[in-house]
Amino acid sequence: MSTTTAADLVSRGDLLLRELRNSTVPVSLAEWERFEVTAYRLLHQLVGPGRASDDRTAVVAHAALVRVLQGYPTPLRPPLGATTYSTRQAAQLLGLPQDGVLHRIHRGDIPSITDGRSYRVAASDLDQRTDLVPADPSDPRPLPRLSCTFGVLADLLVADREREVSVLHDDAQVAALMAHVLTQTAVAARHTMRHCPVTDADRPLRVAQFAERAVDALGTPSRLQGLDHITSTAPPDHPPL
Repeated sequence: MSTTTAADLVSRGDLLLRELRNSTVPVSLAEWERFEVTAYRLLHQLVGPGRASDDRTAVVAHAALVRVLQGYPTPLRPPLGATTYSTRQAAQLLGLPQDGVLHRIHRGDIPSITDGRSYRVAASDLDQRTDLVPADPSDPRPLPRLSCTFGVLADLLVADREREVSVLHDDAQVAALMAHVLTQTAVAARHTMRHCPVTDADRPLRVAQFAERAVDALGTPSRLQGLDHITSTAPPDHPPL
């Protein structure tokens, strides 16, 4: 058996960034986009769904995380594994005003369902970039490897959120991990801008600007704790007979 923890993956990300800084290999737009989609999915999983609570302090703390994520430039595609979105969320994903999304729903351009009070739009009906696929785990370059690391960390968070006691229920810890991931993302974006064609630099520039503003908005983060409790266990490649 081998066990991987969220702490291991965060440390691996830091090591890969060191490799990235020393790399002079050109970065293609497709390579950046695969990384960016995964980074956004990870941030989305960190923030998670809204929470019902009688504790106003807790509600305000979580709302601050939601506002940070809402500042992300129009995402390239909805997070993988998501089900449906509100019209406000759909507007962010499409880069439209909410009224524009409602107009398209009423016109029949965007399929939707309703619960009697509001519309819900399926993630698949918002996905305009089905050409984007995850990075290849066998790719030896540091940016694809960082993308895969982010992807595995996002998968661990999906499973851990269902536990009764989870680090993801502590917004101070979520903010600390978000700040770390955003810093890593900003470094990856800056590297990409240096090593991609000038015509492809707009998207990593926008993400770097967002990431740096978001880190400032999160303030002084708490010390990362509890990540070694978020684990994944895999069987050996060759089980004993």
